[in-house]
Amino acid sequence: MKLLRSPAGVAVTAAVLLPASAAAATVSGTLAGGRGYTVIALSSSGRSSKSAVAADGRFSLRIPGRASTLQLVKPSGAYFGPIVLRTTGRKALLGLSSQGGALGRISLKRGFAAATAPRKAVSSRAAVRTTKKGAPLGAGNLGFVRMPGTARRGLRAPAAGAGAGDLPGADPDRDGVPSTFDADDNGNRTLDGVDPATARTSTAGLFSDVQVMMARSVNANAGGIGRAQVDAFVKNNTSLNFYLDPSYARGAAISSVDVDCGTLAYCRPGDGYATLGDGGNSPTGVQDQRWTSLDENHDGFPDVPVNRNAGDRSHGEVHSIEIEPNATTADLHAGDLFQLRFTTPSGVLTVPTALSLFFVSSPALTSYDGGAGTVNITYPATNSTPGSDGNPLRMTGDTITMTFWRPQRAGIGSEPDFVDMGHLRYGIPVTFGNRELGCGASRFTGLSPTLVAAPGASADVYDQLFPLQDSADDRAPDAANTMKLTFDIGGCMRANGIDPAGQQIRLPLEAVDESRPGGTDRTAQTIAVCLPGCAPPAQQGPPQGRSHPRAAPRTSETGD
Repeated sequence: MKLLRSPAGVAVTAAVLLPASAAAATVSGTLAGGRGYTVIALSSSGRSSKSAVAADGRFSLRIPGRASTLQLVKPSGAYFGPIVLRTTGRKALLGLSSQGGALGRISLKRGFAAATAPRKAVSSRAAVRTTKKGAPLGAGNLGFVRMPGTARRGLRAPAAGAGAGDLPGADPDRDGVPSTFDADDNGNRTLDGVDPATARTSTAGLFSDVQVMMARSVNANAGGIGRAQVDAFVKNNTSLNFYLDPSYARGAAISSVDVDCGTLAYCRPGDGYATLGDGGNSPTGVQDQRWTSLDENHDGFPDVPVNRNAGDRSHGEVHSIEIEPNATTADLHAGDLFQLRFTTPSGVLTVPTALSLFFVSSPALTSYDGGAGTVNITYPATNSTPGSDGNPLRMTGDTITMTFWRPQRAGIGSEPDFVDMGHLRYGIPVTFGNRELGCGASRFTGLSPTLVAAPGASADVYDQLFPLQDSADDRAPDAANTMKLTFDIGGCMRANGIDPAGQQIRLPLEAVDESRPGGTDRTAQTIAVCLPGCAPPAQQGPPQGRSHPRAAPRTSETGD
């Protein structure tokens, strides 16, 4: 999403600076075969430090705070897994003691690494359960695993400003993967992005966004998709949005924000090829330039500049940016790590965050009825497919019935390559001029069995824009699994003071995850519609390509 603000009173997880007088112990070791990896020391509160692994496998770094663990990042810049310091029976010890020291030889395993560290360097607190091979249960699958309740009990004791389990370096479900990297913090086998219990503390401040017109639509159920199609779709249509206010630095005054991308190919120092997007999160006049060239303080890291157009600045100045990675799935992954660097009067505060998910397709209209009977949509779509700007869907009245497929995400662990994503919120924010019209659940009828008005829907902007909730679980793609709704376009427009007669408009069929501080991930197929009395089709700007339609800056979708 664009330009969203953190709700007042919501505890936003962030790192805090060590006092200048604090003496930080160090930890070192040798990661066999680990050339190109990065070791991250992560405290429960989110403080972090890092060390690149040398050619001979050696690394050394300071322990950033209490309850620190060691985490590994792949040479690609994506999360790899935890370092198990010692094992005892079917339990693994991941926590470092405050003394630190030399850990000795560490061996890479599948989704984790293992050491036999000196006992004095290891904390006996918070042991995690392992498989027979000694792997923490969350290793190798981004923590996306169902955990028994006994493994999760007792980690949510109160801490300053947040529950202990809500802190980015904590491990609430005890699967061995800290929340910063865990796709499922509470171990209920529901992704954090669509789980109301964990969404608000999941990778806040970083969001993925896909918006496509009809001819650029891709969906696994619309004739199937392969890796080449997905790579083209992701490369040409995906953007990432950072939206950060001083809450992420616990209210410290911020003079600048940068992002250390580590080894991520699209934004690493030197040859990172991500460019700046054209959405409301980016400063004007910089679109299409490389993000790495935006470095006002010359520290070698790309900037997240102040957003002067942010609607809510009650917490201080908002820093935001939209980037287009221009990357295929070879370089863009769930688990990609970003170290947010906040420059404060006390020094640089480093807050790690990771990309939780991104969509590899959009929702896809399979048929519609604008009053004259059902019309089927044939894929692959072109510029002349019904719903394109040159061939808008023709309406004989105010309402339209739409049958469509869910979007897909990339599979995690043992899942299929692509997965129909369930539990998403849906809406059709009518795009009129530079406005998005949120019409609420009352304008939707004839809903298919899994699609209902979202529980607790209210008058806030997020609920008005995305008032419907899908109750279906994630599943392998299946063209028979469609969704259906009837939308009162005319009633929605009139309620917003717009006469629908003769209008040609764009309907974004949008799927989003839960609202969390700063925004939400989303994917949309934008459909052109001609209401009764509209003139012959007129081109509405570039219908395809990167210049997809953008809405007005959004400032209150989190509903505070």
